[in-house]
Amino acid sequence: MNQRAELQAATPPVPFRIHYSDGEARTVSAVDPDAARTVAARDGVRITKIKRDRSGEPR
Repeated sequence: MNQRAELQAATPPVPFRIHYSDGEARTVSAVDPDAARTVAARDGVRITKIKRDRSGEPR
């Protein structure tokens, strides 16, 4: 197993907020932004922004 796969296996999923070119936004759980992009891909719509959703975390 390569180092990245080992790290992903040990990392719990976190929420990412995905913004699309059509104005829609949704939240997905993934271990990193690349995985979130893969999970959230939609045909014919571009992903414009991916940000970690920290709204449920204490400040």
